[in-house]
Amino acid sequence: MFKDRADAGKKLAKKLEKFKNNTDTIVATIPRGGVVTGFEIAKYLNLPLDVVVTKKIGAPGNPEYAIGSINRHGDILVDEDAVLITGASQEYLEEQSKILKQKVEEKLKMLKGDKAPTSYKDKIVILVDDGIATGYTALAAAKFLKDEGAKKVVMAMPVVPADNIDKFKDKVDEFIYLESPVMFASVGQFYQDFTQVEDEEAKELLAKV
Repeated sequence: MFKDRADAGKKLAKKLEKFKNNTDTIVATIPRGGVVTGFEIAKYLNLPLDVVVTKKIGAPGNPEYAIGSINRHGDILVDEDAVLITGASQEYLEEQSKILKQKVEEKLKMLKGDKAPTSYKDKIVILVDDGIATGYTALAAAKFLKDEGAKKVVMAMPVVPADNIDKFKDKVDEFIYLESPVMFASVGQFYQDFTQVEDEEAKELLAKV
């Protein structure tokens, strides 16, 4: 159990000591919650902090039910079972891809302003969020980083369901986590304080590191 996202970041940072002060390493977070966790890691390791924006794809007629995720390149990663259950067609997914890709750009602009895009080419990237549920957001982010030329993607998460661990092992170069519960309902159950992180807070933290 973590006190809050900052506490999780501080604890996770201790497992990433080998990357401290590395000039070829970047901490990339998934906003918004991941920015708080990633900020503590970047601060402790003395590394630059960035964001990788993705968007969840909602089911037809039920946008709150996530069936996958999309990254800045427009790559769609979906839960095939969820797609089958919800009847989401390829046409629907492609239509959502166009809409959400634009929203990814808008979110990135809002968080980073006019700052030039970060180059991940030949970098070690520590990918951080406040936890993993289905994991498609993290997978979309990891694919983006690989396609951007990162030489190594290290996924670092405070909590990940035990039955999802194998899903990531062949998708990233290294997978570091603190908790891997068998009984898992949501990421929030492992935090005493899981208050939603607002855009302005994420923006301020990104400007500090």
